[in-house]
Amino acid sequence: MRFVLVVIVGLTAGHATAACLPEGQLAKVVHFSGGAVLNQISVKDSVLDYTAVAEGKESRVRAARGLYPLQQSTGANAMSMDWGAQPLLPVEVLPVGEEVSVEAIIDGKESDVLRAAYLSHGEETVMVGECAYRTIHLTRTFYRKDVAFVKGDLWLDPVRLIALRTELDLLNKDGSVLRHQSTQAESLE
Repeated sequence: MRFVLVVIVGLTAGHATAACLPEGQLAKVVHFSGGAVLNQISVKDSVLDYTAVAEGKESRVRAARGLYPLQQSTGANAMSMDWGAQPLLPVEVLPVGEEVSVEAIIDGKESDVLRAAYLSHGEETVMVGECAYRTIHLTRTFYRKDVAFVKGDLWLDPVRLIALRTELDLLNKDGSVLRHQSTQAESLE
């Protein structure tokens, strides 16, 4: 289950092309350092939908505004999150320096809640090859049953709704780091 949620937070992947995507053009494929690839990417009504291939596993992911997981599946593991009627703020309007938290019910079980906390650090440029892309730098923490299990930074492209860079830690129940993952987009097609 952790792997499925990690896919939305960050990947490890690789490829390079010389062309930069024009401002506003969505990516069809994103290659990351380490070999992971996002493909079949689409955005409709502010919902990002893509397939991620990493470490020999394929996952299907849907996320509102690129930040709030809605559905994720990897092999036989699948889960859905219902954020209810609370506002799911776009990355560009998250207040800089102020943490914002939202909660989702997992798989329709009122007792199983995912809480996501976001702290915006503002706008930053991420270089993908020789291409400069505008991103919003966030620190995001996922909690389940009030225990943090993923915490890290991501640089989300507010137009394409894709994290172009991530630095995250998978956490043990006591808060210690189980594993650190780092990734950087190498090309957008």
